[in-house]
Amino acid sequence: MKRTVISLLLALALLASLTAPAFAADTEPTLTGAEMAALLPSERPEVIPPDGVSLPFDEYDEEDEEATFREIAELTQRLTAGKTTETEKARAIFDWVSQNIEYDYTAYGYATAQYRGERLTEEQEIRVGQAENPGCTFLNRRGVCGGYSALTLLMHGLAGLPTGYISCKLNNLPHQGNAVYADGRWILLDSTNQWWDMSPDQYPVTESITWWDGIFRMRIYSTGRVSCFVQKQYRDISSVTIPDSVNTLDDSAFADCTKLTSVTIPSNVIYLKNGVFKGCTALTSVDIPNSVTDMGTWTFWDCTALTEVTIPDSVTKIGQYTFNGCTALAHVDIPTSVTEIETNAFKNCTALTEVTIPGSVTKMGSSVFENCTALTRAVFGGGVTDIGSSTFRGCSSLTSVAIPESVTKIGQAAFYNCPNVTDVYYSGSEAQWDAIEIKMFNSPLARGSTTRATFHYNSTMPQQPAKPEQPAKVAYPSTQTVTIDGKQVEFQMYALKDQSGNDTNYIKLRDLADILNGSAAQFQVDWNGQVSITTKTVYKPDGSEHSTPFSGQRAYKEATAQTLVDGAAKDLAAFILTDDNGGGYTYYQLRDLGKALGFNVGWSTDKGIFVETDKPYDPNN
Repeated sequence: MKRTVISLLLALALLASLTAPAFAADTEPTLTGAEMAALLPSERPEVIPPDGVSLPFDEYDEEDEEATFREIAELTQRLTAGKTTETEKARAIFDWVSQNIEYDYTAYGYATAQYRGERLTEEQEIRVGQAENPGCTFLNRRGVCGGYSALTLLMHGLAGLPTGYISCKLNNLPHQGNAVYADGRWILLDSTNQWWDMSPDQYPVTESITWWDGIFRMRIYSTGRVSCFVQKQYRDISSVTIPDSVNTLDDSAFADCTKLTSVTIPSNVIYLKNGVFKGCTALTSVDIPNSVTDMGTWTFWDCTALTEVTIPDSVTKIGQYTFNGCTALAHVDIPTSVTEIETNAFKNCTALTEVTIPGSVTKMGSSVFENCTALTRAVFGGGVTDIGSSTFRGCSSLTSVAIPESVTKIGQAAFYNCPNVTDVYYSGSEAQWDAIEIKMFNSPLARGSTTRATFHYNSTMPQQPAKPEQPAKVAYPSTQTVTIDGKQVEFQMYALKDQSGNDTNYIKLRDLADILNGSAAQFQVDWNGQVSITTKTVYKPDGSEHSTPFSGQRAYKEATAQTLVDGAAKDLAAFILTDDNGGGYTYYQLRDLGKALGFNVGWSTDKGIFVETDKPYDPNN
């Protein structure tokens, strides 16, 4: 029976998770459905079959979820058995959902009432939620367009068919359909209305098309933006290459990927939205392509291992909290394309030592460099008129600052708790300086203050002498046989040469942890922005043991962060080698590890290097 479409306004919270646009500018459509469909990938996306279904209501438990998922999986297998083409499999699933699920007009009525501002009872809210949940839609054999499309999506995924959903407007109300990749082409369908192999323009307004490709949720917006987002269950990735079709990294696209060390961003990406890499505590460097114009806000918040980042000269604004808490970031170049730096942009960057704000910057928010405790020099170009409140608050190492005559106001506490400011270089005259409005709690600038800095009027800050170029620090590969509890083990090590040309060998921490597993000296290795070792604990391999994606001599960086051993910080001699994708590998002196972790390391003419896991460290060996 052909059913008349009455599209549900869906429970608003759940609808938002599926259809809400990522940007305010995307509310007005610019592409037709056909133009959007043309942006779908021509190659088959990677399918990761679903492994469960959620029944998010108190009346269900895990056993109900497992049983329901098993029923759906068995049904999918029966429906597709004997089908010889992907199209036949997709059609069989579509037919079952279209013909066996009843449209829930009651839930529709509740949802439209809620949309008008009426308050629903708990029972009514549950009815609305169940109507769009795939598991409940299957169990109850009723749903609305969200339930139809979600169940179709689930069953196609179980059949190994790449599938997504279409968010659109039908009769001026939100609606959903599906897109399935079968036999080399995308087929658009609408289980709610029993529409198969639809025209891309069959919906009057198409807002977005979403599909999954491996770990990524991909989405095409009506503005032409193509975005990606890593699904939460796959956020333990260590490296990733973003598909070339992507031009936008969605809000929180990689947020809290705490093992991510390397990311490759394609050259056509324009937008980095809010919090893209927030909390990526293992990320050491990012190469942002010159195509990027918008870096969003909170982009690298709490990326505690980030040591370097290149801001391309296509970027015009550094958003609020962009680098907040990047405690390893020692240097940053702000390009002359930047005209605005927002509030807290570099707050708590405790390794940042010098900063130059180019003359192109005309607007700065408050607390931009607050608590940058290693910052010693700050130079403003001639564009800023207002140094905002708390700009350098807590910059306890700041000694010199250059202020242009364009400045007319210095906000409250801009230089609060900056006790070591000794020199202020001002490009204007003393009379011009006296005309500047200076708010309270700026003692280094205040006349009569006992801690007032020395002022250099009509001056610019002297250039620091160029540092002599340092020779590259190179580690050399070496293969060493180590006797561990009487058994010989061959390790791939790297060595550093001292001034006399003698070698000191360093071992990859995870290689040693893997070999010592099960012994009295076993230990676990974790990474949460710094290396953390837990002694007397079974080691859990991550697949990187006894191999590296490089060979030959390698430039290295000294490991400046302390290593945590059972929660206590230890200064251990170590260095970091990186692969061609930026992935990091930490090498330690074996004797240092023995001393810190409590096992014996020694050398003898007959044994060479030896380890005794059941004996304490003996410095005389």
